[in-house]
Amino acid sequence: MNVLVTYKSKTEFTKWYAEIIAKGLEADLAEFSEVTAEKMSGYDVIVYGGGLYAGRVNGFKKTKEMFATSTAKKLVVFQTPAPDDIPQNNPSFLANNLTYSIAFSSETL
Repeated sequence: MNVLVTYKSKTEFTKWYAEIIAKGLEADLAEFSEVTAEKMSGYDVIVYGGGLYAGRVNGFKKTKEMFATSTAKKLVVFQTPAPDDIPQNNPSFLANNLTYSIAFSSETL
């Protein structure tokens, strides 16, 4: 399966996680500013990571828009939170970002 890991990182923290995920999945890695819907179309799975700011994943809205116009089949998101934005501490987190969530492992990709 062809996987692209992309991220938006203000502090390099999310980048660090994206690099680990890309290495573990043997996936390509690209900073968010380098990604387009056309680039996404070259992959089966897009993994997007962003920092959590005010209960929202930074850059995720634009990522969802690009994904919707691409031919990629799956979109997976991860976030790196500030302590006040951890879902257990902020119940509105999931409602602000996702319509549903599932637990997954690398085998489900």
